[in-house]
Amino acid sequence: MTASRYDLLPLNATTLERDLSRVTSSLVRAGAPVPTIRTAKRVDIPDSVVPWLVFEYGLAEILPYLTDQRAAIEGGVQWQQIRGTPAAILQALGWLNFNGEIDESEGGSYRWAEFQIGLDAPTSGEAIISQITAVARLSAPVRSRLQRIYSVYDFRRFVLDDSLLSDGAILSDHSGVRLRPDWPQISYGDYRSSSVNADFTVVSGGLSVIGIEVSNSNRFILDHSLMDEEWHVLNGDGARTEYLPTTASRFDAGTNWSSLLAWGDFPWEGSAYLVSSKITTMT
Repeated sequence: MTASRYDLLPLNATTLERDLSRVTSSLVRAGAPVPTIRTAKRVDIPDSVVPWLVFEYGLAEILPYLTDQRAAIEGGVQWQQIRGTPAAILQALGWLNFNGEIDESEGGSYRWAEFQIGLDAPTSGEAIISQITAVARLSAPVRSRLQRIYSVYDFRRFVLDDSLLSDGAILSDHSGVRLRPDWPQISYGDYRSSSVNADFTVVSGGLSVIGIEVSNSNRFILDHSLMDEEWHVLNGDGARTEYLPTTASRFDAGTNWSSLLAWGDFPWEGSAYLVSSKITTMT
């Protein structure tokens, strides 16, 4: 709006008409402020106006999780534009300083509307879990349901027509627990390690636990074979270790335990030592 009313007068306008046009024109007073109307809600917002913009944009529901009102205006408007998508959930997790991924259920299944959130790090405390659940539900489509939150420790339910025995799946359900009836299932784990510097000294040994390894090399046995074994190989061993009291009752008749369990004269160099081809000591 740079033109004035004077520029709109016809060519045959008199000098008096042009002077009157300049005197009565409001562009002199309003010309400078008019361009700022476009950016008044985005640039240099006065503190007194910020709460009103939060109300106008309907962002009050995210203030418990994004307490800075200016940040809520800056990020909340964009969040509203993509609300109902996985991208909106990931953006809301960023307000709580989390990164993650969205795992949607496959279409056509009974639980097609459910989704899971995988976090890059486990959390601690009910308060933060409650916040993650709340922002996810605010961001997700109304038809969708947050079924599970997991981090590190993630084992899925066993699907007969899809899962492999070597997948480490669980027969009953996904890993995790439901701490509250209104919460999703929570499955967290963490890797912890420590080291101790010490000099080992050979001392008298002590036998603490003895196990006998029983191999079933001809088939996969559900009650004690492991899911991550090579089940599809004909001679894949499904092995288990039993404690001595349970195993001894099966072998008393034909086994000389006094000779098998004799503690030999050998250096103690680790947490396990092979006594024979089938008996291992463990501490």
